[in-house]
Amino acid sequence: VKVSYFFLLEMHVIKPSLLSTREDHAKQPNKLSKDKKSQSKVMDDDSPPQMSKQQKIAKLTSLFKTRVGNTSSGNISEKGGEDGEKVSLYIKEFEVDLEKLNKRFNCVRGVPFVVTVLVNCVLTNRSWLDVEGIFRVAALAQDIDTIKMQLEHGVLSFSHISNPHAPAAVLKLFFKQLPTPLIPSSLYEKFTSIDSIPYDENDKRISTLKSAISELPTINHTTLFYLITFLKVVSMHQQHNKMSISNIATIFGLSLLRRQSETVDTMLSYSDRAAVVESFLNDYFEIFSNELEEAAKCVHNNQHNNQNGHNHNHNHNNHNNEKEEVEEKKEKEFTEQQLISWLLWTDSERRAISKFPEERISWKKKEKSM
Repeated sequence: VKVSYFFLLEMHVIKPSLLSTREDHAKQPNKLSKDKKSQSKVMDDDSPPQMSKQQKIAKLTSLFKTRVGNTSSGNISEKGGEDGEKVSLYIKEFEVDLEKLNKRFNCVRGVPFVVTVLVNCVLTNRSWLDVEGIFRVAALAQDIDTIKMQLEHGVLSFSHISNPHAPAAVLKLFFKQLPTPLIPSSLYEKFTSIDSIPYDENDKRISTLKSAISELPTINHTTLFYLITFLKVVSMHQQHNKMSISNIATIFGLSLLRRQSETVDTMLSYSDRAAVVESFLNDYFEIFSNELEEAAKCVHNNQHNNQNGHNHNHNHNNHNNEKEEVEEKKEKEFTEQQLISWLLWTDSERRAISKFPEERISWKKKEKSM
């Protein structure tokens, strides 16, 4: 009898939760910490001690439903298809190779959906760029899990997020969890070789990086440019956010570049990787000159569509000397604004992105039939 009992338990015919008596439940009620700082764990005595990945996903989904409810993209866990069949909207977005992500429907400008959503989340709350330690200060584990859950269910609205450290932390996590780093291990030596080039030979450092970037796969190239552009904008606010170029390089160096095989010693010696990211940011306009040329055309076309007939002609004949400093300041501000304009979704991209929930259903059905 005992053997049969434990066999049924092992085969999940008898649920572990049925083993506890009502008295046990009375002694050990469900607990939810009142302290926001410790809300990263929800203790549920009705759950098995060790949950599978599917059970964790179901549990987080249930938790998210009670806190956020329905969103602009529909119910977070499932949505009806054309035939009324309920289709899960869940698609794994983290710990997936970029090449696999590139074959999906939800890349924007050849950049993974997750990256563009998180960047737009920060930039639409422009004051967040001035928040001290936006990438350095840790976010709550619960906030990170919730945003990941939303992204993997195609949620587009993040207006309820009030903590800028949360989307910043998820962005870092996305690159950290890539199975193959953004800069592939095969190109590690070529990128990090700049660490041995003296700073007084900066032209050589720039040309070396430009050459290495040209060897990146297309999605790695477009994603790198998009990310570094965003980090450049963040660094422009270092007076307020205390995120210097050196800080940002240290934080992202280990995530963007990894050796084929890592040891504790190699991970601790990250100065060569930080040097690469630091050069990306210090010499951004020179290293990414070709990419910026294309980006400028996109921004110009977008502004032209939004500002029909607006006249920007100025007469500089009599005022060049007296306005030299003012113009220099304006040019700097214009550069940052142009970068932000390029990073933000255009109206046509927003329209395309708004159809993602329906496309997720088609993708899931296609994936199921394969």
